Amino acid sequence: GRLERLAAAAYEWKESPFATKNVDPKLLAAARQYLDFRERVIAVETALQQEALKSTVAGWIGTELEKITSPLGFDFRVNIALIGGFAAKEVILSTLGTAYSLGGPGEQTAGSLAQRLQENPMWNPLQAFSFIIFTMLYVPCLATVISIKKETSWRWAAFSISFNLMAAYLITLLIRQVGLVLGIGI
Repeated sequence: GRLERLAAAAYEWKESPFATKNVDPKLLAAARQYLDFRERVIAVETALQQEALKSTVAGWIGTELEKITSPLGFDFRVNIALIGGFAAKEVILSTLGTAYSLGGPGEQTAGSLAQRLQENPMWNPLQAFSFIIFTMLYVPCLATVISIKKETSWRWAAFSISFNLMAAYLITLLIRQVGLVLGIGI
């Protein structure tokens, strides 16, 4: 709130080229200590909220899927979004945004999904490209699977899910591993 803005302004003033010696060094030290303390509080709150998200059914499923999707660089939040994407692909980004906003408190969650992903060390251009490729190739949406079943059989519907999922996994794994070896997008 107001105290945070005041502390940040005092510290930024000290670092600016306009700073004078008239600013009390004790005030600047207190401002820096407050900002450091606030960062630690935010880190603890973020960790607690991530644990709370992991304790939900979706979080548990997403965490269990990490055993399979970790070679692709996916964490439990990405897995939650991909599960939601089976119902409709357009849900993936909003679910991802919700999952990442639950991982941090207050003002840190106020930014856009793009800002939150840029701040996350897991996300880099290679990771984003891998995620896009996987999302484009993995299972068709539920409406498509139902249409396939109605026009053919459950076997073809199951085949379309299995084939697309395996193809998406293998292609994404290949892209990610080659990118990591070549140092592309990191």
